[in-house]
Amino acid sequence: AVDATALVVARGGKIEAAGTAEKPIVFTTEFDDLTAADVVAGIYVSTFSGTANDLTTRGMWGGIIVLGNATVGTANGTASIEGIAEGFDFTTYGNATPVDNENSGTMTYLSIRHGGATIANGDEINGLTLGGVGSGTTIEHIEIISNDDDGIEFFGGTVDVDHLLIFNQTDDAIDIDQDYSGTVTNAYVAMGEDSDNVFEIDGNEKTSGATEADTIAHTVTNITAYQEFNNSAKLDQYGHWKDNAKGTYSNVVYKGFAAGTRIEAITSNTDITFSNFDFVTSDALSAITTDTDLTAAAEVISTQASGTGANESEFDGWTAYDFVKNTLSFEDVLKVQSTVSFYPNPTNGVVNIGSETRVNEISVYAITGQLVKKVIGTNSINIEEVRPGIYIIEVSTDGQKVQGKLIRK
Repeated sequence: AVDATALVVARGGKIEAAGTAEKPIVFTTEFDDLTAADVVAGIYVSTFSGTANDLTTRGMWGGIIVLGNATVGTANGTASIEGIAEGFDFTTYGNATPVDNENSGTMTYLSIRHGGATIANGDEINGLTLGGVGSGTTIEHIEIISNDDDGIEFFGGTVDVDHLLIFNQTDDAIDIDQDYSGTVTNAYVAMGEDSDNVFEIDGNEKTSGATEADTIAHTVTNITAYQEFNNSAKLDQYGHWKDNAKGTYSNVVYKGFAAGTRIEAITSNTDITFSNFDFVTSDALSAITTDTDLTAAAEVISTQASGTGANESEFDGWTAYDFVKNTLSFEDVLKVQSTVSFYPNPTNGVVNIGSETRVNEISVYAITGQLVKKVIGTNSINIEEVRPGIYIIEVSTDGQKVQGKLIRK
């Protein structure tokens, strides 16, 4: 037995989880000391204490599984989802008579953290599993943090996913199976040191052969994949496109990966169209892949070009990933320059800014680096609702950006 659970939305059901950038919905382990009051106050990462609460910890519960009646590329158009005990009818997805425009609900500004526990059949659960989910479903602004299997996996279906952030998954970040035919756009993948592939892509499973015809195409566009931690021991992480896969991939940027990282494979039975692939690396393109379709669409560059990859600004403020990406230490904080001052410090709430030039933006961060509050076009900020403690204040003016230590007493 495993002390874990999962949220399963069966065929015909709906999930209505409509968060906002100011108040995202967080699905996490019971051991996470983040509270609802924290989220209301604009604090989206708790002050963790202990290994169970580190943002890189995985496998503390299952994950979210949404099942629908849309097209699935299996022999009879249906299948049973992996990771849940067999013999229950609520595990079935797809339909012999598909409903491709089915609405299984709304998921917006949702953060799914610390999942991937093994519950049954020896299979871990993905952070977000979508089995036969229809195009009437809204899924956008989704964050998946430290899952002990795939970040997101599509088993057929027609649903689109827009603005997706995946951090530190064990297996693959974006896994596509069974003739998924929707669109994934604006995805930012931050790989862990032991993560497997950015993409793992399969086609259908209609027969036991390797060359099943009439597969259905999907679209993946505007993707940034970043190697967050050292991964020099694992060098086949860029992607694996397998038999029967069919789709279009465009505007993909890889950066931060260890020298020698390569495409795991692109099989001869795929039907994939590639365009605008950028590898920010010193490796030769021929060492990354020998697939002629990809090499014709790819280039090796020294720095990421402006306007390429995901729209990263869409993840600012409401995600836990800010904690990982923007961790600040007091040893590294810049001293406030003489032309900018802030007072009183310590403060009970209002902090005033003195500056010889116009103040454009004031931001207050937790010591973990998580944005607590931001104001624009004013010379003061009120943090009365923020819990007492030590914070970092950042002031952007016409002439400079400076940081300093701020105490909320």
